[in-house]
Amino acid sequence: MKHILFIICLLFIYVTSVNAADISIGTSFYTHHFDAEDGLNESNDVIAIKYDNIVGCTFVNSEYNRSWFFGYMFSTEKYPIGLTFDHGIFEVTSVDDNCVFVRGNVYVGPLYGYDHDIPNIDGWSLGIAPTIEIGYKQLSLETMFAPFDGGVVTSMVVWNF
Repeated sequence: MKHILFIICLLFIYVTSVNAADISIGTSFYTHHFDAEDGLNESNDVIAIKYDNIVGCTFVNSEYNRSWFFGYMFSTEKYPIGLTFDHGIFEVTSVDDNCVFVRGNVYVGPLYGYDHDIPNIDGWSLGIAPTIEIGYKQLSLETMFAPFDGGVVTSMVVWNF
């Protein structure tokens, strides 16, 4: 049932995608548990798709269980973090296509796949994931810290179309 629900959500995102500029995909980049003695999963195999801040995602969690998330991404504005490169000259300007930027995101929505690690009802719980995003043009890196399992930092590479 959970697989069918996730596929339906992805199809909904695909069918309603009129403007390709609002679509992004992401995949796992790095995961590290600070309590590494427990044999926790350090490779989460994240696959995520976002359309107009609606996000569908699947990953293998710290306990090696397949997990599913469907929700909404709340974001701050993009803030320039230093320099832009335009015509061979570095300048500090507002955020544009040539600017390295940072922004904060919070993902909120139903999460499935955590049996006993977090409070849930039949495997379903509320997922809340704050991230810091650093990007340039269409490519960005999102990093999240979660206090579970002794603390875990995980990041994802995101390509915006």
